[in-house]
Amino acid sequence: MLRLITDAETVPVLSADDLEALLAQNVAVDGEGRAPTADGWTPTYHMGKAAAAGWRIKAGKVANRTDAQADGGSLKRSQLFAHCMAMARAYAAQGIEAVNLGASTTRTASAALPVINLPESDYGPVPGWPGGAQGPTR
Repeated sequence: MLRLITDAETVPVLSADDLEALLAQNVAVDGEGRAPTADGWTPTYHMGKAAAAGWRIKAGKVANRTDAQADGGSLKRSQLFAHCMAMARAYAAQGIEAVNLGASTTRTASAALPVINLPESDYGPVPGWPGGAQGPTR
């Protein structure tokens, strides 16, 4: 889901490592009140915050691009930076509580981004989380 809402595969690209780091930095208490470090935690993320941070990273990757003019035409490279920042502001403003990527759905996010449930096979270990907590592998 994060790959889609950040348009990760379009320049400026967010790598799989970027996406994994964004999720790891935006973990949330699951619908049963379990912390990400607790046994039985259902992978749940502050997806709006992760998306906003992803768009800010994309903006940073193009911040050094300047506009150019030649032969009566112009190339507005700064538009890409402005677009990335506008998307970051849009996701930050949504105030999405959390998106549950696990097997149970007890916490809702918002009408803008629904709760998503993925099969168990879509999860793998998340580096740095004690207790073998699991996270998305795609």
